[in-house]
Amino acid sequence: YPYSIDCQERNPRCEEMLLSKHPFTKSFSGHINKALPVIASAEVAGPDGVPLTFVVTHLSWPILRSDIDGDGPTVQAEQARNLVHALQKLGPNLVLMGDFNGAPWSGVQQDLRRQTGLDSAGFLAPSWPAWGVDPMRLPIDHIMTRGKASLTALRPGPDVGSDHLPLEGI
Repeated sequence: YPYSIDCQERNPRCEEMLLSKHPFTKSFSGHINKALPVIASAEVAGPDGVPLTFVVTHLSWPILRSDIDGDGPTVQAEQARNLVHALQKLGPNLVLMGDFNGAPWSGVQQDLRRQTGLDSAGFLAPSWPAWGVDPMRLPIDHIMTRGKASLTALRPGPDVGSDHLPLEGI
């Protein structure tokens, strides 16, 4: 992949990286407004010349709370809210992917999809834990699209040594 964007040199806690066979017309990596989550994003020219924006991110576990008494929103919900604001500023043709630590039916995922117009076209790809058998894996990694970007298939890929299986979107 001759084109890539990440923020690992600037921030050792940055885990997101976007690789491409196509040149970027715009790119960004880092925190959203100095807050989590971290994203890596790039715009590329689609086959018809229409720009497509790709974004990768990683949300925290759904059980972590940001306040001491545990009554406030989860850290994941706060991260998703920050992500929504960032995605609303991007172009209409978008592919969002990553480890969301939440199934598509979770409240955080439903809110994110409703507020951004993103969808995974009904595809479920159980990806975690990689060592689990199919009926025991959870679909917590996602590829979602909007606009001229769309999925015709989504499936878990082969075990590559992570605790998650990669996703293969077509």
